[in-house]
Amino acid sequence: MLAMIASVLVFWTKYRDRIVEEDFSEKLKLAAAALAQEVQNHQAARNNRHNTMAALSKARSDAKTILSRLDPIVENLFRDDGPVLGEWDAARSVHRARKVKKAVAQEAPATKPAAESAAVTTTSAP
Repeated sequence: MLAMIASVLVFWTKYRDRIVEEDFSEKLKLAAAALAQEVQNHQAARNNRHNTMAALSKARSDAKTILSRLDPIVENLFRDDGPVLGEWDAARSVHRARKVKKAVAQEAPATKPAAESAAVTTTSAP
């Protein structure tokens, strides 16, 4: 049994030496480290995006709260001044930018070949 294990180890050593490059393990370690760094970068970017969206949501909520408190005051102060109330309504309503959908490529309609259209023009002439 030991002889068989020894022969397998000898065979494996010869096989490994022919197939595997000398610096294979170093390259593998570097690649694993690079992959781990990319995973960390991805997670950090994801956390950053999440924190940014949370901050934007809070700012929007705060702005709506402030507007809900200001609306009655402004309407009471300027109820007799239509242009000012119109400006207030225009200024307080913030519209989101439209998302532009990617244009779907449409195929050009099939046209008649030039020879066929020339035949039509020559036969229709008097």
